Amino acid sequence: MLTTAPRLDLDEYWRVEHCHPVAVAGWWVLVLRRHARAIHDLTDDEATALGKWLPTLSRALHDATGCELEYVMQFAEGHGFHHVHFHIVARSHDWPDDLKGPRVLTAFGVADPIPPEAATRIIESLSRYIGVPTTTIVV
Repeated sequence: MLTTAPRLDLDEYWRVEHCHPVAVAGWWVLVLRRHARAIHDLTDDEATALGKWLPTLSRALHDATGCELEYVMQFAEGHGFHHVHFHIVARSHDWPDDLKGPRVLTAFGVADPIPPEAATRIIESLSRYIGVPTTTIVV
């Protein structure tokens, strides 16, 4: 079944979308818009933009979810994901111990993910926070 998901094209280098399927509302993926295998492959302009977007997205995620912390991860090693992208995850105040730190990855690829409407609300909150319109994609 096809569903739609909003994303934000932040600038000419980066876009952000809500990860799916995940068990956490507020799990964003910041994706480089061109292919690069590693962070050291970023151009100076891409790296400068990354330095702008990581704190901005973290603040927006806190604003949208009230999270206590934001986890940021970049591996680019998963099957089909050999591409620079950053996971930014809202870690709530009442976060369960079994999801803390790297164990958060157990909430990725779950059989019972958050509903698409929850992800859409959070991305739309980001859109309002930074003043960038959403683009709807079919996934």
